[in-house]
Amino acid sequence: MALNVTDRAILQAAAGTYTEPGGELEAITYASGMSLAKTYQRLNELMADPEAWAADPVSLALLVRRQEKYVRRRQHRRRVTNGA
Repeated sequence: MALNVTDRAILQAAAGTYTEPGGELEAITYASGMSLAKTYQRLNELMADPEAWAADPVSLALLVRRQEKYVRRRQHRRRVTNGA
């Protein structure tokens, strides 16, 4: 099954670069026409979908790297805050 238009729009908006604060969130919700929570749920589903990876591996790889970077920063902040 190929990605539908909404899924492609979500991936393109999420993988874009934005200079304005909140630009990514605005672009993603505009592109999907869904709430932000539902859009991120769909984005996580796409990141786990082999067909999505076959359709747009570059955008998905970028999103995975961003997500891993966010998790590492968050874990570091927790260690610093907790004094570990």
